[in-house]
Amino acid sequence: QHAAVSGAAIIIALSLGSASAKWSARRDTTLVEAYSVVSADLGRWYFPFDPLAHLLAEGKFRPNIDVIHSYATSRVPVDESAFRSALPENLRYIAVPPSVSEWGVGELSRLIPEYMHRDPQLRYAKHFVFSR
Repeated sequence: QHAAVSGAAIIIALSLGSASAKWSARRDTTLVEAYSVVSADLGRWYFPFDPLAHLLAEGKFRPNIDVIHSYATSRVPVDESAFRSALPENLRYIAVPPSVSEWGVGELSRLIPEYMHRDPQLRYAKHFVFSR
């Protein structure tokens, strides 16, 4: 089952990659930036809005903020220990696109409040970075 999902994700990513060339000659999407960062520093980053970056770079499923937010909105919030168990073991940074920095961040603050300090040292074009 995981192999089928992984295969589908790769097919989608490849098709998005060729489609993104039409949208941007530089291919500067949030997914491309997230993938580049995760690939360069495995196990230390969490991109809650870009779970495909983790799947492609690490081969691991990470919590998707859409799911977390949907559960919270339905008054069935995600369990903190279950959430933390799915994060990278050596987590140092969380990156969120500025355009959606208000959406879902409340749940991140509840689940991992120690990581909600904006890190002014790390700057990326498509993401705000938070750390301890």
